[in-house]
Amino acid sequence: MRLAIRSTIFMGSALLLVLGLRSLAGRAGDTGPLRFAISFPAARSAQPLDGRVLLFISDDGKTEPRAQSDQYRANSTRPIFGVDIDGLGPGESVMVDDRIAGWPVRSLKDIPPGDYWVQALLNRYETFHRADGHTIKMPMDQGEGQHWDRKPGNFYSQPAKVHLDPAAAGEIAITMDQEVPPIAAGNTDTKQVKYLRVQNDRLTKFWGRPMHLGAIVLLPSGWDTHPNARYPLLVHHGHFPASMASDGWRETPPDAKATGAQKEQQEIDPEVARYWRDNYDLRYILQRDWARLGPKLRGRIHITSGTMDNGYLNNAVYQMEEFLAHAVPSSESELIYGERREHCFTGDTEHPNNVGSRTVHHRYMPAMARWMIRTAPAGADTTSWMY
Repeated sequence: MRLAIRSTIFMGSALLLVLGLRSLAGRAGDTGPLRFAISFPAARSAQPLDGRVLLFISDDGKTEPRAQSDQYRANSTRPIFGVDIDGLGPGESVMVDDRIAGWPVRSLKDIPPGDYWVQALLNRYETFHRADGHTIKMPMDQGEGQHWDRKPGNFYSQPAKVHLDPAAAGEIAITMDQEVPPIAAGNTDTKQVKYLRVQNDRLTKFWGRPMHLGAIVLLPSGWDTHPNARYPLLVHHGHFPASMASDGWRETPPDAKATGAQKEQQEIDPEVARYWRDNYDLRYILQRDWARLGPKLRGRIHITSGTMDNGYLNNAVYQMEEFLAHAVPSSESELIYGERREHCFTGDTEHPNNVGSRTVHHRYMPAMARWMIRTAPAGADTTSWMY
C-alpha cells in the first residue's frame, strides 16, 4: 500500500519536526487531489504574518531544495510553487494543490510519480505606509541583497523525502519551524577599504520608516600620503556585494601556485504599462527627452550586452542602439556586444564573465580618466591625482 506522508519529519535526533505516517489512500472521504498544507508554529511567531509561501520539490538531495531554483535556467531548475498569504496565523495552513501555478512545471499534476525532497519557505512581507498615500506590503531587505532563500527572519522547513503521486489523493503537511538567522557582524575597515551605512532622509520620509544606504569605499593607493590630491569619483552599483572581497578585490597578492516562480499570467493593465514606460523605460525616456538630455549625456553612454542574454535583455539593447545611432545631437555612445555571451557581460571579449566581471574597474577607469581630463571645465584639478 502506498503511503502519503503527514509531516513534519525527523532529520536527525536533534531536530524534531513531527513525523506522522498514515495511509491516506485508504482513508474514507479523502477524495481530494494531492496537496500540501503549509504552516508555521506559534513558537516562530504568535502574530499573523504576510508574505509569500514557496514550495520546492526536487529529485536532488545534494543541497536543500530552496537553493535549487534558478529563474534563468528552466532546463535545470527544480519545481517551485508560490502562494501569497495575508494575515496567516500560527498553526493555520495555506494550501498548495494542482490549481496553484508553478515553474518550470505548470501544476502538481505535471510532476511524475517518484521520490522527492520537499521543502517550504515563507518570504515575510512588511507593511509600508508611504508618503504618497499608498500602503503596500513588500519583503524588506535584511542585508542579504533580496535573496529570499537566505533572508534573515524568513521561516522554512527542513528538507523531507517523500513519495509523490499526483494521481493519488492525499495531504502532506509541512511545518516551517526553522528561521534564517541574522547576518554576521559587518566588515572591518582597512587602509584602502571603508564600509559606510547612513540613514537617508528622503527615503526615510517616503517609505515611512528609517531607511539606510550602504556603500563600500575603495580609496586610491597612496591617498594617505597625498593629502592635497582631489580624486575623480567612480560609482559602481553592483549586485549587493557583501564586501570588497566578494566583488573581486584583495589587498594581498594571490597564491602564485593558484590557478588562475511565476504567478498566473494576467491581462496587462494599460495604465500600469504606460506608467512603467514613462518612468522606467530608458530608451523611451531618452528618445522623448533627448533635446534636453542629449547634450548632457554626449560621450557618456557605454552599454555592454551579450547576444544571448539569459533574460533576452539584448533585444532591448538593439532598440537602444537603433535610437542612439540616429540621435541628434550625436550621442557619441559606445555599445559592445559579446557574441554568444550570457547575462552580466561587461565588455571583456577575451575572457569569460567570471573573469571579466572582476576587471571592470581596471578596464574602465583609464577611459573615464581620459574623458574627465578632456571635458574638465577651465581651472579644474586634472593633475594632483595623476601620480
